[in-house]
Amino acid sequence: MNKVLLINALLILIALAVFSQVVHHDFFVIDDLSYVRDNPHIRQGITWEAVHWAFTADLLYDSPHTDYWQPVTLLSRILDVALYGLNPAGHHATNLFLHCLNVILLFLLFRRMTGRTAESAFVAAIFAVHPFQVEPVAWITARKDLLSAFFGLLAILAYTRFTRRRSLLRYLVLCAAYLLSLMSKPMLITLPFVLLLIDFWPLERKKNSTIFLEKIPLCLLAIPFAFIATQGPNSAFFEVPADRVFLQIPISYVWYLWKFFWPTQMCFRSPDLLTMPPLWLSAETFLFLALISILLLYQHRKRPHLAFGWLWFLSTISPMISLIPTGDRFMYIPLIGLAVMVAWGANEVVASPPQGAKQSNALRTGLVAITVGVLAFLTFAQTAKWKTSTAFLEHSLKAGPKNYLAEYNLGVAYFRQREYEKALEHYAEVLKAWPERAFVHDNMGLAYFRTGKLEEARKSFESAVALDPSFEEARLHLEELRHIEKSGVS
Repeated sequence: MNKVLLINALLILIALAVFSQVVHHDFFVIDDLSYVRDNPHIRQGITWEAVHWAFTADLLYDSPHTDYWQPVTLLSRILDVALYGLNPAGHHATNLFLHCLNVILLFLLFRRMTGRTAESAFVAAIFAVHPFQVEPVAWITARKDLLSAFFGLLAILAYTRFTRRRSLLRYLVLCAAYLLSLMSKPMLITLPFVLLLIDFWPLERKKNSTIFLEKIPLCLLAIPFAFIATQGPNSAFFEVPADRVFLQIPISYVWYLWKFFWPTQMCFRSPDLLTMPPLWLSAETFLFLALISILLLYQHRKRPHLAFGWLWFLSTISPMISLIPTGDRFMYIPLIGLAVMVAWGANEVVASPPQGAKQSNALRTGLVAITVGVLAFLTFAQTAKWKTSTAFLEHSLKAGPKNYLAEYNLGVAYFRQREYEKALEHYAEVLKAWPERAFVHDNMGLAYFRTGKLEEARKSFESAVALDPSFEEARLHLEELRHIEKSGVS
């Protein structure tokens, strides 16, 4: 028990050493402002009206202050405001606290399922400090990913208890945890399949005739959440043809796989939506994924951990893999599968060297220390880039190919800092590629107006209205400007 407590303490210390700097960070310009800081419902704190909104927004009606039904996440934000007000430090601290809880849960879960302490600790350490985790921890809006994972891991833990002694109460606890996960974010709709994987390894329940029947109620729980998630309004940036998305899927899988093993130049990404990906690239990446799948499934009897980890990765990221843009937060749960492959695979490689057990333990310890140390260094540096919106978005523009999502939001960030000329520069860059985006023209009009260029502002507002006659906000801006021009008010 002392060993387990020591490992938990070390895991928390590593996570805190890497991520504690987030409490000094500001709200991020993308979504943190509209969904949290400036959200009139969240700003109320704990009131009946706010709680009612949390349970009904984007279920009974579309709300501009949330992107889909996620009442548990919204309640957590309301609670944050009650505790910390609108101080971003408190909101960031909650994200970090949840991440630390998930790290501990993951270690205890895999130790319980496999009986292997060292490998389970290695998996939890990779999960704790991989650069993929920066986005969900440092971005307040990504609270939904942390909460969904927390309740999802609790659901898996409840399932392991259920398999040891089957009872209705234990199954209801499993269903309740899964429901809370889906109500945080419908990220783990593939959890029934994950539980089936666990039945094969490490629980070794594949001969149990009930393993499929046990998953039916969970599948029924997931169906309405999958439907609700597809009904939310899509951002005007991401109206992407279905064939474009279909060709992008295998490329995205391989991109996530590559970045897991080579996590450099991490940034806020938006793929090139103007052109179709090459058919040959989609075909090659699909073939690559298929060959790996066949090879690992062929080895499943001898090395079940490899097939388990690979299928965990493929299945848990599948609900998000077709979304554009890609996001590091989508790997919060899927990277666990790849971490299992690394931890158990590394142990297999260094288990029995010619030098003997003592050398084996030293080699294993060194490998873990180097891996975790490198990941922690990269993650610490990446987390520092999130301190301000402008710093991170400038980094994103330099780190990858042309990124119009980062470009647009950098313009928004500069506008909020009253640096209107810089905002105009970035809006103009966006319009070179996306001239039909009415809201960008509207934002340009506001920036022109703040700099006193009323004629340019009027033209921008007119363009916004012409592109989208139903854009009421742009129409109001245009009417107000015309009134100012007629009255001669500057």
